[in-house]
Amino acid sequence: MEDLGSSNGTYLGTSTGALPKDPIPAGEKREIGADARVYLGAWTRIVVRRAEPGEI
Repeated sequence: MEDLGSSNGTYLGTSTGALPKDPIPAGEKREIGADARVYLGAWTRIVVRRAEPGEI
């Protein structure tokens, strides 16, 4: 995952704990782990998880 200089920031968090406070610096690449939460700005959250059999 990489933020390319978005105006609202991209944040990477875990499935537990507090919301992330520091955005990923523009151009810095991060690996997304299992059950990670990707936050795009203040309102959009993407949950990454392994597909169950039959979902793909």
